[in-house]
Amino acid sequence: MSSKEKKSKTRKVLKIILITFFLLLLVVFFGINSYVEGIVKNKIDTQINKNPNSLYHISYEDLDINILTGSLSIKNVLIKPSDSAKQMVDSGMLRSIVKTHVELFKVKRLKIFDFIAYKNVDISKVIVENTRIEYLINQDVVPMASLWEKPEKKKKTTTDKLFPNVLNRVSIDDFEFINATFLLLNYQQTEEYLFEIDPLSIVVKDVYMDSSTIANPIPLNFSDIDINTKYFALKSMKYYSISTSGIGFDVDDFTLTLNQFKLVPKYSKDEYNKQIKYNNDWFSISTEKVVLNGLSLSEIEKSESIDLNSVIVYNPNIEIYRDKRLPDAPFKKKKLITSMVKSIPLNIVIDTLKVLDGKLVYEEMLDLSDKPGKVFFDPLFLTAYNVTNDSSLIAKNAHLQIDLKGKIMGKSQLHANLDFYLNRNDDYFVAKGNLEAISAVEFNPMVESLMLAKIESGDVRSVAFNFTATDDVSHGELKLIYENMKVEVLKQKDPEKKSGIISVLANELIHSHNLPEDKKFQTGIIHFERRKDRAIVNFLWNSVKTGIISTVAPIADKNHKAEKKEQKETKKEKRKAKKSDRISDK
Repeated sequence: MSSKEKKSKTRKVLKIILITFFLLLLVVFFGINSYVEGIVKNKIDTQINKNPNSLYHISYEDLDINILTGSLSIKNVLIKPSDSAKQMVDSGMLRSIVKTHVELFKVKRLKIFDFIAYKNVDISKVIVENTRIEYLINQDVVPMASLWEKPEKKKKTTTDKLFPNVLNRVSIDDFEFINATFLLLNYQQTEEYLFEIDPLSIVVKDVYMDSSTIANPIPLNFSDIDINTKYFALKSMKYYSISTSGIGFDVDDFTLTLNQFKLVPKYSKDEYNKQIKYNNDWFSISTEKVVLNGLSLSEIEKSESIDLNSVIVYNPNIEIYRDKRLPDAPFKKKKLITSMVKSIPLNIVIDTLKVLDGKLVYEEMLDLSDKPGKVFFDPLFLTAYNVTNDSSLIAKNAHLQIDLKGKIMGKSQLHANLDFYLNRNDDYFVAKGNLEAISAVEFNPMVESLMLAKIESGDVRSVAFNFTATDDVSHGELKLIYENMKVEVLKQKDPEKKSGIISVLANELIHSHNLPEDKKFQTGIIHFERRKDRAIVNFLWNSVKTGIISTVAPIADKNHKAEKKEQKETKKEKRKAKKSDRISDK
């Protein structure tokens, strides 16, 4: 046999060996894949599905494992409660169960040999796509412990047992939760949701968990988290929906950002009034973003309180409408600021709350006109300090301060300060404020509809008020400096026409000017007994209004009338006393 033939035969043998070895590797590879897949399927079947103590049953359509690339893929995963779980909820032993469907679950680049050798789970990426989570809660069952109650002794959980016995650590570079729907449902009536988020996407970077992290309130560490959702709603908010264009959380400075946060009505103003049947505020709120600074979840768990450095609301646009042609709702007391803050069920501390460059529009409809009265602030800035119900902090600083600045009717700067005494039980507060010069004509959008009158002229130089108030009543003074005030009374059936004679009488009854250099300069008296089914804005406005009326038209002021009546009664008593003295002298 020639050397060429020997070489050719050797090559053929080598080819056969290589092909055989490659085929063997393929057999081994696919055999190992099949073996591992078999183990996973067997574990799911024996440990979960056939376990009589298991609360859930897991099914799926396709499980694919690739040992070489360290990848895993599962399609159409369905996790549903077992019959025993449902029985436990029915009997009250469990308060809630979960039903989940995942279209696709992927694991990319799992380091298999690190797991075998060192019990480390190192994964490049985990992707969970198109998930529907239904969290069913039995509202008739009282939870054994509140979220804010710490158990006397922490019980060992499944996670505690994993580390370090089964695993040394879990590290995931990227975790993506894409296009999920979350529903909180009433267990007894699953067609009614209590809370809904749809769609929800979450991206978490550098997830890490080991035996040291699981001891923390949040049992894992991560470098960044980005949460996006377009819609979420509460059943209790029957007439409104809430939405954001995105939610982000910065773990470095504990900042939660809600982008384009909106609370919008589901119905038009007219349709809303038909639904509620009582006069009540219809409102719409949209913002550029809301930022919560210093939100530490671990601190919430440790101190059982929400402690924030600041809450900042950027560029809010707030529209409020009330139709007072409808009857009043059945009486329900509305709390003032101090009582409202104290009634929050957990401790809350907000160092600073800010509203930046906002706009507030308030409209009110009466029978007098076919169009609503309107007042607005643009721009509007608000800052609140020391918002807390923590008794230890209140002992050190009992003042919740609100500072408000805004251009009323977009023309004149209003500056007001409200000082709420958190250490008092009668909702005591002090209100101070001043308004810069403005033409009284600017208030016609409100006056024409609400008072069926029109301000023909009037120059307001300044307004300053100062009053104290409790849950019952307000007392104080208002200095309104103005001149050249003239009004026209409008006809109710035809507001475009003026009531000439009545207008003349009206101008006789009001003071055309109120200047400090005049001997008859009038300081308005603020005195208003609060309607306790109305909110604080109503209380503040009506308090200030009594001071305005007692200055401009004291004859129409209830307090002025009562004072005149009291003076008349006093004079009458004095006359009687003198008459009695004369008779006795005789």
